[in-house]
Amino acid sequence: MARRAKYYLGMKNRDYWHQRMLDRDKKSKLSEDKAVKKLADAYHDSYMQISKELDSFYNKYAIENNLTYVEATKLLTPVEMREYGYKVQELKQLYQATKSEEVLAQWKIMSARGKVTRLQSLLDGIDIELIKNTHNVQMNMTEHLTGMYKRSYKEALADAGVTSKVLPKRAIKDAISYPWSGRQFSSRIWSNKTATMNNIRETLTKGLIQGKSVQKMGQELRKLEGASKYQAERLIRTETNFFMTKGHVDGYKDNGVKALEICVAFDERTCADCESMDREVIPINEVSYGSNVPPFHCFCRCTVIPVVDYEEYKDAA
Repeated sequence: MARRAKYYLGMKNRDYWHQRMLDRDKKSKLSEDKAVKKLADAYHDSYMQISKELDSFYNKYAIENNLTYVEATKLLTPVEMREYGYKVQELKQLYQATKSEEVLAQWKIMSARGKVTRLQSLLDGIDIELIKNTHNVQMNMTEHLTGMYKRSYKEALADAGVTSKVLPKRAIKDAISYPWSGRQFSSRIWSNKTATMNNIRETLTKGLIQGKSVQKMGQELRKLEGASKYQAERLIRTETNFFMTKGHVDGYKDNGVKALEICVAFDERTCADCESMDREVIPINEVSYGSNVPPFHCFCRCTVIPVVDYEEYKDAA
C-alpha cells in the first residue's frame, strides 16, 4: 500500500511547506558553506606544515640534493631520538587536554617505539600534524552539526506553534552518537585521517625508493590535500543534512506530528533516486535515516514536510 498526505501541519498546503523548507535550506547552506571553508583552510594549513617537514627532512639528510632510500632508513642518533621523543610528547599533551581516545591510541603506538629510522621519524611527525588537525576538525564539525540540530529542532517546534519547550539534553547527545550510516561521523573523520596517512606513507616511501625529488613529492602531496578537502566537504554536507532532518523529525515527533512527506529540491542536480522519493509519506514511527528519509546519499539535499493526516491507497504500479 502506498500513502499520500491529506492534511499538512497548520492546515497549510504543500506549496507553502515546500517553499518554507527550500528557504530554510538556503539559510542553512550559508552556515554549511562557512563550515566547509573553515575545514578547507585547516587542511591547507596542515598540509603546508607537512610540506615544511618534508623540506626540512631533505635539507637535513640529502647529500648533494639527493636523498636515497638507504640514507632515509638509517636509525636516528641518540640526540635525534631525544628530539623525536619531545615531538611525540605533543600527543600526550593533546590527550591530557582533550581526553580523546583516538589521540591516546596514537600516542601509545609512537611512544612504544624502540628504534626509529629517519623516515619513520618524518612519517610520525606528519602523522602528529594530521592527528592535531583531525581533532580540531572533529571539534569544529561537532559544533557546527550541534548548531544545525538545535536550529532544526526549534524550527519544528515553531511549526507546531510551540515556543516555550526546552530542547532535551539527551537529544543532542543522541544525535551526535547516532550511527545512521553505520558509523558515527567522528569515526568517519578518523578513518579518513588514517586513509590519508596511509597515502602519504606510500607516496613518500615510493618516492624515496624511486629517487624522486622533494619538489615532485611535494606536488603529489598537494594532490592528496585536494582529496582530503573533498572528503571533509562530502562528510560535512552529508552530515549537515542528517542533523537537519533529525532535528526536524525529533521536534515534530515530540509534538504529535503523525507522518512526514519527502520534499525534493528539483533542479539539474537532482538524482533519479531522490526524484522517485518525492511526496512519499513516511509514518514518523517508521523513520529510517538513509533509507526512507534523508539523507539518501552523499550531498543529499532532500528535506521532510510535517503531515498530520494521510491515507493509504493501492498503488496502480
